[in-house]
Amino acid sequence: MAGRYWYLEEAKTPEMQAACREFEHSCGKDPLQILLALKYRGEIEPIRETYAGQVLLSLHARARAKHPYSLDFLDRRGEKKAQPVPTRGRADTLLIVGCFVGFVMILALSVIGLVTLFTWF
Repeated sequence: MAGRYWYLEEAKTPEMQAACREFEHSCGKDPLQILLALKYRGEIEPIRETYAGQVLLSLHARARAKHPYSLDFLDRRGEKKAQPVPTRGRADTLLIVGCFVGFVMILALSVIGLVTLFTWF
């Protein structure tokens, strides 16, 4: 927890730096997890030029580059939010094609079954 509280501190002692590295490690060195664990609730514009603001902006940029969704610092109620961006991966495309092929096969087998049933009568 100490690393979490000292993460935005500019002048760090060696103990503080070690605690911050441990905090990063506990978050899996994932910028999104670090950003969410910091729980920053304020406006970014007033602190943009400070060390803390630069760290938050850097984490935000790294999180956007690493994850396929958009992360905004705050919404209108002051809560952090992450919204998925509609993207289709290879697995999604294969699933859609597989469902379509399955539907066509069921339709074809139904037609063959009906034709066979009528030929018996």
